[in-house]
Amino acid sequence: MLVESRLSPPPARGRAPAAGSEITLRLDHAVMDARSAALVFQYLETRAAVELSFDATLACVEGPVTPASFEDSEELLYVQSTARRVGSYFSPPGGGRAHHIYAATAAAPGRAVLACADLGVAAGAAAELALPASELEMAAALTGIPHVARMPEVWAIRLVGTLPPGVVAQDLVLKLVRILPGAGRRAVTLEYCGPGIATLDQEARFTVAREGRAAGLPPALFPSDEHTRAWLKAQGREPEWKPLAGEPESDSLQVIEIHLDELEPRLGRTGEGTDPLDVRELTGIPAQRVVIGADAGLGDLVRFAEALDGKAAAPGVELFVVPGSRQIRATLAASGALTALVQAGAKVLDAESRLPPGAADAVALLCGTSPGAAGHARTVLRTGPAIAAASALAGRIADPRELAPSGVRYPLPERYLPGGVEPPLPSAERPGVEIVRGTTMQPLPPRTPLPATLRGVVLQRFPDRVSTEQALPGGPSVWRHHGDLTRLAGSLFAGLDPTLASRARALGGGIVVAGSEYGVGPHRAHLVPALVALGIRAVIAESFAPAHRAELILHGVLPLRPAPDTEPGELALGDELEFPGLRDMLERNKPLVARDLTRGTQVTLLHDLGTREIEQIRAGGLLPPLTSVPAHAGTTA
Repeated sequence: MLVESRLSPPPARGRAPAAGSEITLRLDHAVMDARSAALVFQYLETRAAVELSFDATLACVEGPVTPASFEDSEELLYVQSTARRVGSYFSPPGGGRAHHIYAATAAAPGRAVLACADLGVAAGAAAELALPASELEMAAALTGIPHVARMPEVWAIRLVGTLPPGVVAQDLVLKLVRILPGAGRRAVTLEYCGPGIATLDQEARFTVAREGRAAGLPPALFPSDEHTRAWLKAQGREPEWKPLAGEPESDSLQVIEIHLDELEPRLGRTGEGTDPLDVRELTGIPAQRVVIGADAGLGDLVRFAEALDGKAAAPGVELFVVPGSRQIRATLAASGALTALVQAGAKVLDAESRLPPGAADAVALLCGTSPGAAGHARTVLRTGPAIAAASALAGRIADPRELAPSGVRYPLPERYLPGGVEPPLPSAERPGVEIVRGTTMQPLPPRTPLPATLRGVVLQRFPDRVSTEQALPGGPSVWRHHGDLTRLAGSLFAGLDPTLASRARALGGGIVVAGSEYGVGPHRAHLVPALVALGIRAVIAESFAPAHRAELILHGVLPLRPAPDTEPGELALGDELEFPGLRDMLERNKPLVARDLTRGTQVTLLHDLGTREIEQIRAGGLLPPLTSVPAHAGTTA
């Protein structure tokens, strides 16, 4: 398995780690967007000195060239100046999507990249292992703390045959979505193999990796072969190529065989548990909006341009093309494909542009973009460039196999145009770089290890399913303070209890009690750090959303559950709890006993912490706090 190539230490022959077991990985690169990079760099500033432990780190600004607000502008300057100070690559505004930029500049066979969210997911198409990480995990890894993950199950996707005319890589993705429902929620890697691999060029592999993850499939991993070599040569990086392939058919728990020549053009529907549909089931339905978005690859855009060449979009069709990076747009222009798109009626926008909302009763076909690009459309369907082109020309959903080929070909380039990433400064020049902080980007509040005895007042009892969005609301009035955790913490739980933050500050911290599934919802990078800034070191809930539970532990916050015999009236609002000798009493599989100082009783609380997680809680989080926060020399107001 290719996953095993990055284990540290390498496994003994024939002794691969079991799926689900903890593994330590050797990492080469890191990728962050600007919002994540700002928080990562704030974490790094809590260290006395930082020498990045990876070969290359990329901080990418995916937003517009002109920042939307004063706070955004200050964040951009902070990220740019800190990237120069610590020796990171930096992609300025207008460069495009981070995954495109990273793939073009650094992805190569046999490497491993750590990425905030799914920014590195496309690297799997180049035989590179890509792992997601939170901002705190990223900061810890950059300081040299070993990155620990779970060994995934590896499922072999054996490809046979060749894609027929009118069928594209997205149709392979939608076939897998149909036969592997819910697989993306499991710790699984899809390793592609078989003779059909040779029929997919490198751009098609990038599409499978990107679109598969967006559609809810597990991460993809492809072998490295001559297609990989040709792509790296076109990027000017052929020396970084090496042949690489695992043996997934013999090592995998599952082998799924896909006959490419039997695939049909398909459209995917938005929403959990919705099966893709064959195009013939929807043929004839009017289509008013077609968008080829910023996550689409160069190959998708070229195929789309070839299908439209010399033709025009049907009247009433809004046709948008959004090249995902400066390199992709320049390459399209040089080949003539961009001109063909414009002549066909496409509005070509920058990667950071906002699309108009459009009609409320429209049907929108999206390729390489999020549902937000559909605007007000009532029906949103995901598809590939073949169906998108046929439908744009017909003004209705159309089968691309019925579209007469244009005969025009825009071959992929022998040499891509450069992308414009700022390289790291030489190490001798970095100490002289001033970190531009402005008024909004403030140092993180000092953190402390878990005290010997923890004491806190129950600040609030929340119901079931308190979400991350309820715990830290959105909106400009809140997020304008994202660079200052002390101020941002004042908005915690504001929609549920407007006084909680002020009471916590007056008391020097406290404890939150909640019902089941506490912390459901999307990742909020600033939520748990804001809890810590407010002095909250324990959350007691009937159950936790797994991702949020992990985030609490990474920041040194105890996730506890009441024992089954806990009375409903216990742990009431205002009760003061004390955990005597907590550092010594916190052991694996051992309940904790808290004193309710208000009632003069005891409360039994449970946890399911593992040994490594207990160590993190005791240390105050994954990135151990220093005894004092160093002076931030070289900063400007």
